[in-house]
Amino acid sequence: MENIKICLTEASPDRVKLYFIERVKNPKTKIIHYSTLKTEITPEIGKDLRDAGLKQVVSLITGNPEYMEYGILSSSDRLCVETIIINEVPYLSELITQVSDPNLNAFNNTKINKIFGYIVKIEKENKTLFLFRKHSPQRLLEKGIITMLFKEGRFERLNQIMAIDEEYDGALLLEEGMDPSQSKVYIFNTSKFESVFSFVDFYEKEADNKKDEIIAKEFLDNVNGFIDHCKGDCRAIKKLARILKNRGFERMSKETINNVVRDYNLTLEFDVGGKIIVSKENIWMVLRILDDDYVRSDVTETKYEARSKVKKSAT
Repeated sequence: MENIKICLTEASPDRVKLYFIERVKNPKTKIIHYSTLKTEITPEIGKDLRDAGLKQVVSLITGNPEYMEYGILSSSDRLCVETIIINEVPYLSELITQVSDPNLNAFNNTKINKIFGYIVKIEKENKTLFLFRKHSPQRLLEKGIITMLFKEGRFERLNQIMAIDEEYDGALLLEEGMDPSQSKVYIFNTSKFESVFSFVDFYEKEADNKKDEIIAKEFLDNVNGFIDHCKGDCRAIKKLARILKNRGFERMSKETINNVVRDYNLTLEFDVGGKIIVSKENIWMVLRILDDDYVRSDVTETKYEARSKVKKSAT
């Protein structure tokens, strides 16, 4: 974060660029397509965009935040900033490639209602900073008000206003000579950041792609129903996708799961084949079992249902 602060402090407003993001989702195939549009901005707007990022980053750093891996639900009472490796953010690499294209299509006012988000790109010597934001249209033109712009000594009719927020949802700093695949993205607003990059759609696709693996484990009586229930809750489908990515899931068996249910007195029912009978009401209990959230303290031998965990390496 300190490197981001330095870049924002030293970068010239002339090196600030603004790109708008369009997003189209095919209703039949569910395939998502992103495209970006370049804009022309004045140095004054560039300065405003840069200064807004600087103000936000300084505020975060001053708050002495706790930096933690994305997806870990913290019970900390401290300010938290989540981080995630660039390659784990859906569509991000694609968007970065697009904004590096000098032949990118230009934004025009006919597309103002199609803006999904925007990227602010700031270059400083061998460093490039990207700031991301989900676009929320502002209702600036109210009924009964005549809007005018004073320009060169006269008032002109103002037909359209484009409002840019003064806060960002995430930031990424790339530096020449360093492996970009290991660069960290800092998340300032988790829900909006996830929206910009269609995380939920990505999670749903991951779950559907690994459906056969879940079925092969023979844990659940109705895998299709289980996945559908998870899709009805963005937190649940997020947790399921991360479970399927975790190698711990591969080591689980019907026997170990049954042992957890018995040892922790969990109120789950099984069919004649020993599979958990899934319902909308018990998906979170099932998810916590699959995510190894039922743990025991080595110190007190007390059993817990964990709501967040940070994995520690053996020493």
